[in-house]
Amino acid sequence: MAVGDVYRLTLQAVCQGQTYLNTWAFTMKSSPDPTNADVLTLANAFKEMARTQQSQLVTYQTWTFRQLFGGSVVPIQDECRRDGGLVLTGNVSGTVIGGVSSDMLPPQCAMVWTIGTGLAGRRRRGRSYIYGLGEAAQAAGTWIGTTMTTFTTALNTIYNLYGSAGTDPQFLLGVWSERTATGCEIRGNPPVLTNVDTPHPELAFNMSTGYQLRQTVYSQRRRTIGVGR
Repeated sequence: MAVGDVYRLTLQAVCQGQTYLNTWAFTMKSSPDPTNADVLTLANAFKEMARTQQSQLVTYQTWTFRQLFGGSVVPIQDECRRDGGLVLTGNVSGTVIGGVSSDMLPPQCAMVWTIGTGLAGRRRRGRSYIYGLGEAAQAAGTWIGTTMTTFTTALNTIYNLYGSAGTDPQFLLGVWSERTATGCEIRGNPPVLTNVDTPHPELAFNMSTGYQLRQTVYSQRRRTIGVGR
């Protein structure tokens, strides 16, 4: 593989019988293929970014690291998909349950972390939803100051490692646009994923130069293919 290859990390957890999946995109800063040990360190870092503020009802389980661009990855334009690429999987390690024993907010309520790239356009920004926080973390629909401070510290740690000036030698956090990569969007009635443009996976990744935490408690909403994440 090579510098500039792109992967998607998927981190899976369960809470009250529901499965939660968070995804983040990374490009490679070094040429060797990532190993399971490399990705385990990455997955655990993103687990710990939120876990201590999540309910003890949250249990982290597995991670998947799937290649999106580079190497043997080939876009299949007419079918809005890709073939090939490296896929690594494993279980998270260390403490896997949340660290908060108080009552949990409804499962659809989340803190929104906006992943910025310094570029305009919906395809060049992303969001991550931090779920499972305790009721005491908010007041009247907004996150309290100590909660915001805690997550600011946690995300500063993440960006010091994996942001645009991060110290990690392998992984660089960013935003990946499936719309740009595949040239596909949802059209028609019933809605169908349809190719409307030439795929450009080489343009689909933009590195993250910063972030914003939204103080409002938001509902998690289904994302569309046109928006980065």
